[in-house]
Amino acid sequence: MDSHLLSPASQSARKRRAVRVGIVSLGCAKNLVDAEIMLGSLAEAGMEITNDAALADAIIVNTCSFIDAAQEESVDAILEQAAIRDAHRRGQALVVSGCLPQRHREELAALLPEVDAFMGLDQVRQAPEVVREALARRRQRRGRVSERDRAGGGKAATHETEPVYRVTPRSR
Repeated sequence: MDSHLLSPASQSARKRRAVRVGIVSLGCAKNLVDAEIMLGSLAEAGMEITNDAALADAIIVNTCSFIDAAQEESVDAILEQAAIRDAHRRGQALVVSGCLPQRHREELAALLPEVDAFMGLDQVRQAPEVVREALARRRQRRGRVSERDRAGGGKAATHETEPVYRVTPRSR
């Protein structure tokens, strides 16, 4: 539809679609309360909450690290969300919150480059700002050209996340 056919209010609303955020919360009742506080802060900031990860612009994985098994479950959940994102919604930001980044933020940043932002227990009310930062970081990451493509060794000189289809046959 041509934008000149829409009222100014409709044009403005189309441009400002609310950021959609989903959350996966693991662990104890305290984590559930923290997740509810985050959801309230996100809604207050005008963000839309969704249960459908395919529709989310950002996913928050609220983790637990009380015991080793909880840490493993948390890392598995983070990697699962990253895999889903990479397969279906590459622009989706991945935020990790809760006990795990509170205790191991430095190590996690090195071990989990898939994550766009980490949020400690003291930041639950700052979830909207962290989500915005994660989305900006995700956009920046997607815009990078891979070293291999920059050197001319890739499929084509393009951004590494863009789909590329070869339309000319390879020489044999």
